[in-house]
Amino acid sequence: AFGRALVVEPYLASVVLGGLTVARAGSAAQRALLLPGVMAGTTRLALAAAEPHNGYDLCDVRCSARADGAGFVLNGSKSVVLGAAAADLLVVSARTSGQGDERAGLSLFLVARDAPGVVLRSYATIDGRRAAEVQLTDMCVGPEAVLGLLGEAAAHLDAAKLMGSIVVLGEAVGCLEGAVATTASYLNNREQFGQKLAKFQALRHRVADMYVAKEETRALCLLAAQRVASGSARAAEAVAAAKAWIGQAGRQVAEDAVQLHGAIAITDEYVAGHYLKRLIALDRMFGDERMNDSDRKVGYYFPYKKKAKEVVVLDIPEGYKVTHLPPAAHGGLEGVWSYTISYKADKKTITLTKEYELQSLSLSPQQFANNNKIIDELNHEYKESVVLTAKK
Repeated sequence: AFGRALVVEPYLASVVLGGLTVARAGSAAQRALLLPGVMAGTTRLALAAAEPHNGYDLCDVRCSARADGAGFVLNGSKSVVLGAAAADLLVVSARTSGQGDERAGLSLFLVARDAPGVVLRSYATIDGRRAAEVQLTDMCVGPEAVLGLLGEAAAHLDAAKLMGSIVVLGEAVGCLEGAVATTASYLNNREQFGQKLAKFQALRHRVADMYVAKEETRALCLLAAQRVASGSARAAEAVAAAKAWIGQAGRQVAEDAVQLHGAIAITDEYVAGHYLKRLIALDRMFGDERMNDSDRKVGYYFPYKKKAKEVVVLDIPEGYKVTHLPPAAHGGLEGVWSYTISYKADKKTITLTKEYELQSLSLSPQQFANNNKIIDELNHEYKESVVLTAKK
């Protein structure tokens, strides 16, 4: 319902990201103080975890919390904090020990939005919500501001990201429902060339494809939600897969809706273009189409028609020798593949090609930093093969 109605109220920011983090990490006193107000809508929270440098890795934190007597002094920047300008309290992640992207040493703090040392730069997002850049400069908090145990916030950030992703998935399904319904209604009412647009078979086929993609998205989202609810060890994997699919298929459906409407769809007064904007924004939250965090790995999901070819290691037939063996382009990287083997021969040579279809590829953050070239290459077809030449 939120997605179909394009709701801009900060439910995701306050209740899901902020409220569930307090429910999970907070003490009994903190929960009793804050959660009734969050549920009633009188207290608004915002999770300030992302930073300008860290992309989707919420554990790569440079914001520091230095002990000062019984309290702490916070310094650092937070980026794209949803609902920050309307929040009463910010749930801020900061490093009390360790460095870089170490999971140990992360802590959470409750910070008043208008406290001394807190500066917000608020702005509208592409889909009509509000977010802010937050700067903390020598911002002092007392010991009561610590949310949960010091140095153990990583698991809470993971949980917030997972639950936020589930809400985003549900919202995306609602957007697709709205886009398909709006498009079908438009084609059934708009007349061109003396008849309803819905009479044209090509347009009917386009809407049918949109409907199928919407139902496929719903099925993936239900699977992800089911695995999260059951505590499955593969919950993060299911969420990442559904999230990647939304970035690919969801955007395609929304773009088709805009195209089938024509110019009216890109006006602010008409809803179709707003579904596209919301889906683009949802794709970027908590990991986009090509990158979803799962068990500290980064999954790169490529469209199912992208293929690559890899050298085949097979027994050499008697009477032949290898004359050309190109280096493997993606050896050693963990991935999920399907493949077929093609065989081509003439009187002098045999060419064996193993054609792979890339379904997903997982890299650690360190591998990602060192393998950009490999990732780019995987978006192109490979022409290399093993060529066996008859011995003279």
